[in-house]
Amino acid sequence: MKFINQIISIVVLLLLTFPVSSKPSKIVIRGVVFCEKEPIPFASVALYSVNKAELLGGAISDETGKYNIQTSYHKGYVLVISSIGYQKREIVIEKITPIINQAIQLKRTVTDLGEVQVKASAIQNKIDRDVITVTKQMRQGAPTTSYLLRKSPGIDVDYVNESITVDGNSNVLLMVDGSRIDARYIKNLPSKRIEKMEIFREANGRYAMEGYNAVINIILKKNYRGFSSNIEDTEVFSTNDNNGSHFKYFSTQNIQADYTQDKLLVYATGVRYDQSSYDTMGDQFVFGRKKIISMNSDSKNYNQNNNVGFLTGKVGFDYKLSSKQTLGVQYSYNSKPDDDNIKTSDYTRSVYDDLEDKTPSSSYKMFDEIKNKENSHSFQTILKTELSDRSKLNIEGYYNLSNSINTTTFINSNQNTGTNQKIDKRSDYLKTVIEYDHKIGKKGNLALGYNYIWKLLNDSVNSSFLSNTGLPVNVSDYSSTVTVYDRKEMYHRVYGNLNFPLSKKLVAGFGYGVEWNKLGDVNSYQVQHLPYARVMYKPNTKLSFVLNYKVNTHNPYRSQTLDYKRPVDEYEAYLGNADLEGYSTHRVDLAISMFGNKLRITPYYSNSKGTITQWGLGLEEVDGQKRYVYSYINADKYDRMGVVFSSNIRFTKKLNFSIMGSYNHYKIGYQDITKEEDALVYRAQLVYSLRKYGLVFGAIYKNNLQKEPLLMGYSMKGNDHLACLVMKNWRKSGLFLMAYYGIPAEGDLFDYSIDNKWIDDRPDIHYQRKHSMSTAVLKGIGMVKIGWRFNKGKTHKKMKRQDLEEKKEITNSTVF
Repeated sequence: MKFINQIISIVVLLLLTFPVSSKPSKIVIRGVVFCEKEPIPFASVALYSVNKAELLGGAISDETGKYNIQTSYHKGYVLVISSIGYQKREIVIEKITPIINQAIQLKRTVTDLGEVQVKASAIQNKIDRDVITVTKQMRQGAPTTSYLLRKSPGIDVDYVNESITVDGNSNVLLMVDGSRIDARYIKNLPSKRIEKMEIFREANGRYAMEGYNAVINIILKKNYRGFSSNIEDTEVFSTNDNNGSHFKYFSTQNIQADYTQDKLLVYATGVRYDQSSYDTMGDQFVFGRKKIISMNSDSKNYNQNNNVGFLTGKVGFDYKLSSKQTLGVQYSYNSKPDDDNIKTSDYTRSVYDDLEDKTPSSSYKMFDEIKNKENSHSFQTILKTELSDRSKLNIEGYYNLSNSINTTTFINSNQNTGTNQKIDKRSDYLKTVIEYDHKIGKKGNLALGYNYIWKLLNDSVNSSFLSNTGLPVNVSDYSSTVTVYDRKEMYHRVYGNLNFPLSKKLVAGFGYGVEWNKLGDVNSYQVQHLPYARVMYKPNTKLSFVLNYKVNTHNPYRSQTLDYKRPVDEYEAYLGNADLEGYSTHRVDLAISMFGNKLRITPYYSNSKGTITQWGLGLEEVDGQKRYVYSYINADKYDRMGVVFSSNIRFTKKLNFSIMGSYNHYKIGYQDITKEEDALVYRAQLVYSLRKYGLVFGAIYKNNLQKEPLLMGYSMKGNDHLACLVMKNWRKSGLFLMAYYGIPAEGDLFDYSIDNKWIDDRPDIHYQRKHSMSTAVLKGIGMVKIGWRFNKGKTHKKMKRQDLEEKKEITNSTVF
């Protein structure tokens, strides 16, 4: 019996030591998230039980796409993987082992449209903005912000001077993470650092009050550390004699660098610009029956030489004072030496005593010279505070001090007489901004703000009448009269904006602003009301409608208000009008986006009462000589109507076509005078991309010549332009090269002049002027841009484990 008990004990012990089945305490699920053999960083990987009844855990993939999840659940799993720009995927895991290796391949949510345009499905149409998620394909062939913007619907960035227009509007504000930083620095930010771009096609609130038509906010990747720099040289030259003896039209050298480490971002930029242009001019004056024509010695339009140069530098930093406070500071300096900013003209004046005369009664040589010298210092401070998860407070301060000297000289070499005017300008500018932002619900928000602006303008005018002088002239040898003009301006602005969803398909936004301003010596404030309203209806992902109404305010420029007579040339002068008032523009438009943002059409109508325009005063004596004087007035009305359009078409994966432009009708009226003009402007671009070799070939045509009516006639601006380009990007070395050439075509494409006409038919004045400038210099213009970009940094992603089903969308809550 004792022996049997011992046998039973041994068996029980063996059973306890070697269980029938054993389950590990933890199951490890690991692998890599990838697409097209490239890892996907920061993808959300959520682990569910079978039938997704319970969330068991999750992880965020690292920079190499790797993830690792541990769980004690042992009955089968469902993995849910999501990442912005990729299709969501679910994977069922039935076979359970202690270590489960599960590679995950995702598909992109966008169709590859090549390197030219933003993929339509990467765009979110919101009530106040378009949000563009920057994908890897978009960064192909787009080393900087400027090239990313060129791929965006309705946005044009000029290849020569990098000016930006949004839906045809040129007054565009660039920002980074809701803060104002140097625009050139933003344009040259490496595309690898950009996560999203917010396009506010209609500026509201404080930015509308400041005169901006659109705002572009660049959202950078978070937790970036490292150093980046950019060195770029742009040379524009003329391949024929249309630019006179100047082979080089202009050149720009740009250098910038920034360093980011934990809480600190430090950046610096420097730019040198030099231009030597040669314009062909034509002038015709009519005083009563007398006619004066200006030309050069061979009876052709005379030539005007322009030399422009400036230096600018900016340094700044953003420092995170705490987890909820950030301080930004920027200082900038601009300098325009007078030796580098000279405009000279040497031509012949021919006088005809009667309009019907074929032979001039007299002729004489003229010499004009205009010099500009300028220095300015600017300071900017921005303090951002997160009061809570839903509320933010921004306090901003700006100060600018600038001095400039403008010298204008006109010499009649036949009579050895002339005039000289030297204007010493000083301006002080101070601005304070306080803005509060609060999120309402999941998608609504409220913004309240106050702006205060103070300006002090001082002009010291030194006028001289010169006699017995030759060329060149030394104006310091002659007596002069000095007059000082002062002007103060103050602005108070209060505004509020509210955006909120009415339903899943319908969103509304409303706002109201009030401006009180005191301009000059007036004793009372002028009040302007600035309401806006916006309704967005999006029935599906392919179609959206945005109905927009807003009011913008416009205030007179300094040169329009300082009441002294300033010669334009030998026969013309203008007089500032101290009684000018600001005015408002009412605009309503309907933006229609179709086929997933592949086609945008925006009909619009705007009306202004009191718009500022030129107005003739008649013949008066200015600096000892009879000149026709014009001034500025507030006209009765100024109407604009038309349609803005843009479209992107993909022929193949490598060949893309885009077009954007507008048709506009202008109408201005004052008393019994009405002037009307029409203008069609557009830019068409065809681009062929070879991603494998980093090459882009393109052809661009711009039809930019447009008339705008004035009470004294009309003005024409812009130019038609046909060009081809080649871009090459060496991604590993950071080198970038672009060659651009204006094709010297003949025919209607380039055979025209830009005319500025001031025509007054009133019998009490009897004055007419026609001024034209040929744009032949655009024939055969070429550009070479070479740059080197260095980026030694990476993103260290730190995300809280809150909602592992979907990656939390990163947005900037600043309301524009």
